[in-house]
Amino acid sequence: MRINDRRWRPALRVLALAVAIAAAPLLCLAAESGPPATKPGIKASMEKAAATTTLTKSPVKAARTQDNPETTGKGSFFKTPAGIVVLGIIAGGTGYAFYAARNDRIHSVVRKGQ
Repeated sequence: MRINDRRWRPALRVLALAVAIAAAPLLCLAAESGPPATKPGIKASMEKAAATTTLTKSPVKAARTQDNPETTGKGSFFKTPAGIVVLGIIAGGTGYAFYAARNDRIHSVVRKGQ
């Protein structure tokens, strides 16, 4: 008997379906039958966390407040030297993409249809 035989495929599907249907109630029987455990509410959990946690300033916020106030929030990123370099790289990459698309060295039958 070969499993690849076409006559056995429907029988294997029915067998797999029967196993799945038989296994489904087992999950329900595995649950605990006792009363549900009571969990503290969100307010009680927040109060407990607030009582044990001390609030401190995060290092990121501390570093931001120490920045020079004259340079923060002033002007656009693309007007800075780093922004100009980024725009140049983007423009160069776009130009090269157009050049490479025009001067492609691959001359296959599939590419001729494009």
